[in-house]
Amino acid sequence: STSTSTSTSSSTSTSTSTSTSTSSSSSSSRSLSTSMSSSSSSSTSMSTSSSTSTSSTSTTLSSQVCQLGEIVDSDPVESCSCDSVDCARCVQYGDGSEMCEICRNSKYLYHGGCVADCLAVGMFNSGSSFFGRECVGMTSTTTIFTTTTTTTTTTTTTTTTTTAASQSCTFSQFPDSSPCDCQDANCISCEISTGVDPVCQLCANSKYEYDGTCNDNCDSFRDTFPLGSGAFGRTCVDGVRCMIESGTCTCSENCRECLHSSEGSQQYCEECTNLAYLLNGACVNNCPVGTSESGTGNTGRQCV
Repeated sequence: STSTSTSTSSSTSTSTSTSTSTSSSSSSSRSLSTSMSSSSSSSTSMSTSSSTSTSSTSTTLSSQVCQLGEIVDSDPVESCSCDSVDCARCVQYGDGSEMCEICRNSKYLYHGGCVADCLAVGMFNSGSSFFGRECVGMTSTTTIFTTTTTTTTTTTTTTTTTTAASQSCTFSQFPDSSPCDCQDANCISCEISTGVDPVCQLCANSKYEYDGTCNDNCDSFRDTFPLGSGAFGRTCVDGVRCMIESGTCTCSENCRECLHSSEGSQQYCEECTNLAYLLNGACVNNCPVGTSESGTGNTGRQCV
């Protein structure tokens, strides 16, 4: 069986103004409106003085495009900024919501936001440049074959069903632009399913996503470590613990105990040795300005 629901909404506001004067003037509206004027104009001599009549049509739009700090097609140029520093081009709506269209800083576009790794949201990484990377995946479909046989007729029916157990909600909008709610002010992209709490996939405000929730840090989750440093896209990564005394694994230089990410591409130190100091998952010889050295032994020193 196939259930399809289509909703179409269109809203256009048009205003036309006509003016007569001895001189013609034009002004450009701010970027949320688009002005269209005809390429030809006619002037008619009505008396001893000549006048020109100009007709302009202004259509008010409900959105603007912000690209690399400037509103597209604005004249004069107006500055803007997307909510995420990793978004190079975004659509900004009149109600304050926003949808990213192109990511930068080697981040991947996922449902209107930019993420560090598509594997974390169950998709594949696509692209290798600084701009324009995307998360890609296959649409899940199921084909059901039903055969009915009677004494006189055999009927074979093929039905294709698209699995849609959940919907993505990004910047408080479903893909069809209808409103939605991730129920967490720190979550900007989530999966919503009927009867269960939303599952967050992308956190903002420097929060860490783990198991569908946004958290201040990863300390409460055993054998995980924090990944990310921006306002968006931080996450807690599941790790495999390694102690160098075991002889079966390795940590970075001067690290005695560390966590490896499950795919092995990330490492986070939890305890340093050889008089080194632990700082944000790495071992350093000296603590930077703004921190102080803690500890005196060969192992366990930290920058606090």
